[in-house]
Amino acid sequence: MTSVPPLVADDFDAVFVGAGISIPAPSTLPSGDHLARAAIQWIGDAEPSLSPDATAGVLERMEGDGALAEGLRLEELMEVMHHSLDLIDLVRIYDVLKDAPVNFIHRALAGWGCPLVTVNMDRLLEDAGAADVLHLHGTVDEPGSIVTTISQYLRGLSPEMCGQLRARVEGSRLLVMGYSARDRDVWPELVAARPRHVTWTAPVGEVLSDEAREALRLLGNQGCDVAVVRGYGQDLLAGAVDGPVMEELRHVASTRANREVEVPQDTVELMRRDRGPGFSEKRVLALVRVMVELGMYPEAIASMRRPWVSAKAREDAARLTARCHRRQGRPSQALRTLLSTADPRILGARISEISINVAFAGHPRAAELLDRILVMQAGKDPRGRRGVIARRARVRLVQRLMTSGRGARVDALVRRWDPPPSGFGQGELVNEATWLADARRTVGDYRGAITILAEIMPSLPYADASQQAYALAKTAEIAAVWGRSPAEAFLETGFPQLQATAGDLDARMQRAVALAGARRGEALMAGVSAALHATSGASARDELERVRGIAESVEGQLYDYFLLHSAERYRVDGDVDACRREVDAVLSRRTRKAPPCWLSRHAAAVITATCELDDPDGARRAVARLRRLERTYRRRGMGATAAWLTATLARAGHATISPREIARWGHRGWHREVAYATGGLDQDRLNWIVNL
Repeated sequence: MTSVPPLVADDFDAVFVGAGISIPAPSTLPSGDHLARAAIQWIGDAEPSLSPDATAGVLERMEGDGALAEGLRLEELMEVMHHSLDLIDLVRIYDVLKDAPVNFIHRALAGWGCPLVTVNMDRLLEDAGAADVLHLHGTVDEPGSIVTTISQYLRGLSPEMCGQLRARVEGSRLLVMGYSARDRDVWPELVAARPRHVTWTAPVGEVLSDEAREALRLLGNQGCDVAVVRGYGQDLLAGAVDGPVMEELRHVASTRANREVEVPQDTVELMRRDRGPGFSEKRVLALVRVMVELGMYPEAIASMRRPWVSAKAREDAARLTARCHRRQGRPSQALRTLLSTADPRILGARISEISINVAFAGHPRAAELLDRILVMQAGKDPRGRRGVIARRARVRLVQRLMTSGRGARVDALVRRWDPPPSGFGQGELVNEATWLADARRTVGDYRGAITILAEIMPSLPYADASQQAYALAKTAEIAAVWGRSPAEAFLETGFPQLQATAGDLDARMQRAVALAGARRGEALMAGVSAALHATSGASARDELERVRGIAESVEGQLYDYFLLHSAERYRVDGDVDACRREVDAVLSRRTRKAPPCWLSRHAAAVITATCELDDPDGARRAVARLRRLERTYRRRGMGATAAWLTATLARAGHATISPREIARWGHRGWHREVAYATGGLDQDRLNWIVNL
């Protein structure tokens, strides 16, 4: 990192700028966070049937927690609301960017006379006199040109736009200013344009985004000279001062000023006006979807208690209500909501939701049958809507096959995985990758599992908070069962650029958990993941006890997930009675909403048998039981787990393992099992249990 004198025009052939250049006074354009809040207020004020308290509650939720504010990006908010409102209406929120005065940075860069490229939608550079400005994401003067949702980002820039970007940047000495690089459609194209030298500026103390760090790494790898310069625009461009007017503008830019975000009155009236049947219901559902995203489930349900006129709105409300009930641990209520009405035109989507809730209600076989029906239906429309519904069902089938201990069938299904159909969202891809990684982990392919997760890490900010939390927790788990830290796992699988991300894994997980709101399952997974990487048995126990209070109220099999880790921790600590209490809680139907799955039952059996190995009266029975379990896991295609049980028996003197077998384990990447079998791993860690 370097410190340089004021930048001068002669050192650069092109300039790339982001929203950061329009924030200093007197422009004081709003940041993405402020625009997101303005959009919420705008929608809420326009819909008279919405309680003012509902809008205020959403704003309070967004403003009251730094993790929430950081996690809910403007493009995520626009994507969520776009499910109910037309994009051409939503983009009118950018009218707040009109009529702002130019600031010192705009004037200075316009005076340089070199080509300018920007993701900004305002026209302040043109107002300052710049003649050559390329707007990659459109402008407020042409609402139809604006790019603002995740779906638009994922489609990428048009070939024409990429060509114009390359013409300005290729082989150039490029200055980057005020840009976070969080636009997934832009920074890869910026790298692909292959500038000769890049000076990337950032305010003092600001942490570069993961995307910016990755862009700089890739630029360096392809031979580009890269320099990161710390400073504020008004200081870095001080050489552009050529008179009292510019000096005054530079002074104003150094002051702290905040401008209230005011939506123009004609924009307010545009959203308030009823345009066709059901427009009022679209406004309501747009805000309700934001509530669901923020974990405001009771408020969302209350806002949907109304007569719906449109069949589409009625269906959306039913599915959102069911989702809220399920996420609060009420799958039966969710099922009643879904079964109360049914529109045959959208039966596939309804069955998909019913399948999810049937599984959470404790009927996995029935859920599996419904998913198989959906998969078979895809043959009539493999790349269309039925294909999307079937793809979701296949992901759930992988999950159900895993929890029922059918590892070989999981392996066969995952190996035949096809590219996703059109219409499969980014969040769904993250969710799918998380389960596929878990499937690879089940059959002992730890390297393959981490590779899948590493490949979707750059996409995490574009998934919802729940999916982010699960993906991060699974990364920590699988790295632990592989005997690695997340950073070591990323390095070993060929993703060294993700080491910084891995170092921040716990903090990112906590942010995702905070954003997920009332979804306690994410908080529970984060707590167990922290225990997996604890430095001592005492600290692991502390982490588990910290989340015990929420364990019984989480969804699905996560209750077992916690109890089994806790039981194993007690066993390792020598507290056999406490260990058995936790195992009994897993197996007892009196304390559960649903019976334990195959994986939970067999993991409980392994823990119980291992406890009895040291008991002279029960050792023979325990050895026989562990051998049966070893054969069962091996037959079911879960070789790494079978290897761990073989090593357990060998350490207790009840089995021998040949050097050839040890070498085979090492070749398959089962390094922790090898270390355990050869005495190189002390079983003072509970991280083996995630592989059962």
